[in-house]
Amino acid sequence: MTNIIELITGGWSEKRRWKLIKRRAKALPRKYSSAYKDIQKYVFTSTGVTDIDIWEDLLDLFEENAAAGRDVLEITGKNVAKFADELAAGRKSYFDKWRNSLNDKMAKLAK
Repeated sequence: MTNIIELITGGWSEKRRWKLIKRRAKALPRKYSSAYKDIQKYVFTSTGVTDIDIWEDLLDLFEENAAAGRDVLEITGKNVAKFADELAAGRKSYFDKWRNSLNDKMAKLAK
């Protein structure tokens, strides 16, 4: 039963990791925290990325630059959507999962 639950929920370690990520994001300076939330919303809705590493990578980048006193737009550039697209490029997404599932089903039908 535990394996089924972990398959559905992603496991308890991933949940703990996600909660830590959320706490770290809340601790960012206001501009960085707002940018983080907006980028996250954009990436979730436009790319379907499911890779949790993207959020840790972004937090590391934001925390380091906030500590150095840099403005968030110095990091992202004025085209924040392009920054977010590049951040998400090559990461696992729901779309990949659906494409693979469709391809697998069609391959089985062809046999």
